[in-house]
Amino acid sequence: MWKDSYLLGVENIDRQHKNLFITIDKLKRDLKENVLANNIEAYNKRLTETILFLKSYAIEHFRDEEKYYLSIGFKDLDRHKKIHSKLEASVSRYETALIQSNFSRSVVKEFLGFLATWLVYHVAGEDLIALKPAKTDIIEEYSNILLEFAKRTKGVLETISGLPNEDIKFKMTNRRDFSEGICYRIVVFNTKDTNVKKDVGFVYTEEMAFNTIKAMMGMEMSELNEIAYSALQEVSNITGSKIADILSVSGLVYDITPPESVELAMIPAGMGSFTVNSQLGKMGVIMY
Repeated sequence: MWKDSYLLGVENIDRQHKNLFITIDKLKRDLKENVLANNIEAYNKRLTETILFLKSYAIEHFRDEEKYYLSIGFKDLDRHKKIHSKLEASVSRYETALIQSNFSRSVVKEFLGFLATWLVYHVAGEDLIALKPAKTDIIEEYSNILLEFAKRTKGVLETISGLPNEDIKFKMTNRRDFSEGICYRIVVFNTKDTNVKKDVGFVYTEEMAFNTIKAMMGMEMSELNEIAYSALQEVSNITGSKIADILSVSGLVYDITPPESVELAMIPAGMGSFTVNSQLGKMGVIMY
């Protein structure tokens, strides 16, 4: 999973990132190769050790990373801290779910899909962006908001897939160009007035699910499972945070609800939509 393109040029942080990727790789191999499958107690012990390591190591890494960003005057540090806090909370929730399910394979797969997606984007997206000048343009017109959202969605897919920017195309549309797909929905809301909100739907083809997992994790899949669903849910979470960021630059503060799985019929045509096409497959985003 690790790629040298993830290097930031900060030795301590790069080393910690590599160790996090190595840990996820071990979890992936254990799951794929059924290591200790005939010894449930040993398998559960291995998973418990992995979770505990991730919790303690991630906290140490986040603190070191935050100290570094403070030392270079990174202006968006508070938002970066919130991203770290959300990951810590998510790992704790998965720890509880794993224990309660007696480390069921389905929950392990879900955890793996979420964590791999989060880590790839955190390192290749958020951390690399932190070393670049911040963009603070105020975007007010709805059509411009939607266009900026499409551009940032394209950026998310570029980051997690490693595809060249020019190989990912988006098209603005007022139609929901899907007859079927894997769907998630979020609500973007004003933190001061939760009545000010907008729903956003995400639709993915099966082809995109398979190719996204292959691009991020090097895993070949022939059928959808919890790893794919969890990964796409986190892609929706990451992408959804971009519309909250766009709206927040106007001086107001927006946030999003966690993505929920929905049927395609629950996502209407909407006020504005766009599709993103690449070698990964096709993705649709609908604001309504």
